Amino acid sequence: MTEFGLRTEQGPPPGRRRRPRRAVAATLAAATCTFAIYTGPASASVVGPAATPHFGRAVSLKLPANAGTGTPIIESASCPSATSCTLAGMYTDNTSVDEAMVVTRSGGHWARAVELRLPSNADAGLGGLAESVSCSRAASCVAVGNYRSNGQFEGFTAAKSNGSWHQGKQVRLPANAGTTGASISGVSCTGPGSCVLAGNYTDNHGHVRPMVATEAKGAWARARELRVPAGAGTTGRVLLTSLACPKLGSCVAVGQFDDKSGHARAMAVTESGGLWHQAIQLILPKDAAGIPLVSVVSVGCSTAGNCVAIGSYRTKASKTVPMSVAESRGTWARGQHITNAPANIAASATVGLNSVACSRSGTCTAAGGYPLKGGGFAALIMTRSGTRWTGLAPIRLPSGAASGSSQIAQAKAIGCTPTGFCAIGGTYRTGSSATAAMAATG
Repeated sequence: MTEFGLRTEQGPPPGRRRRPRRAVAATLAAATCTFAIYTGPASASVVGPAATPHFGRAVSLKLPANAGTGTPIIESASCPSATSCTLAGMYTDNTSVDEAMVVTRSGGHWARAVELRLPSNADAGLGGLAESVSCSRAASCVAVGNYRSNGQFEGFTAAKSNGSWHQGKQVRLPANAGTTGASISGVSCTGPGSCVLAGNYTDNHGHVRPMVATEAKGAWARARELRVPAGAGTTGRVLLTSLACPKLGSCVAVGQFDDKSGHARAMAVTESGGLWHQAIQLILPKDAAGIPLVSVVSVGCSTAGNCVAIGSYRTKASKTVPMSVAESRGTWARGQHITNAPANIAASATVGLNSVACSRSGTCTAAGGYPLKGGGFAALIMTRSGTRWTGLAPIRLPSGAASGSSQIAQAKAIGCTPTGFCAIGGTYRTGSSATAAMAATG
């Protein structure tokens, strides 16, 4: 492995636009799904609107004033309170460069998105992508993401304090980092100036390894390598895709790793008492294939030691299906095959889950999308209470959205307060066939 590749987002082809995407290991692309997938309605538990979480109609988000005609992307959401939420992602400016952006909701209204200023060593004309955002208070947030410097992918952090976003800073990689760059996948903050980020880097032997970095009193330490699972191959990739920190010194990061045979396996790594432990392999549902093509894309925690991760895997029947894996009191259970599907899903179609967030009560909500019976694609939310996924419903799109078989929408990110107020961010197709960013709260 000599370089990081770029994930392809759903939406119109980028043409000649130079679009920095979520950085992942290029050679793992075939085994890493963008979202969890459910195939085939035969065993599905069809859930109608009666089990719906109460999200209001989505609203269209206003991009920065210099936005061009490219496709916006929403990657992450964070809500420190019911009156304050922030989304992070990317837009294309009027010179066809893709730029990192954030957009904030306060007083019940979403403000116009703002462009994040990348570190001073960013390559001109290539832009960046905000991968994750976490806000401990309305006026205190940190966004992390990726950009190019000297032709290589690097990670950045950008802080909001006293209501203003400051210029991004480059993430300092572990001492054994090679020269082929890094990718940042998540950030979680427990207070102003107190955050943790997670991602991946290539060491000086060319191996892709997991890393975390900690911010204390507003200063970021150099990132450090985490210990890989016992079953990891010597030269295989070990990737972190999501991070959640329910309290200071207590975090969970999830992802996947290549075993000694080169097959992707699910993993989690935990910090407790301020110490990171060795990553462990997560056990998949009983119907998982021997080569499961597993992907773990997001994790949310209600309290320390009580978390839910979502992802996908391939079954023995060669179907790629969604799953969740729950941690209770510090112990991870076997993965659960999610069989719920909306009543208007297309026959033999797929449901995708992109992001999950949990409230202090233990209820978790996931965001994603699915194909419709008559054509088109709808955004959805799904709720897990206790040990079951019970609530599921489409997101009502903004006025002016395309309808019928022309509808294309997806909920990409979700953030929730400890008391259960949530915001989702995503994209949808307008009646004029443009792709726009949207948000909904509930």
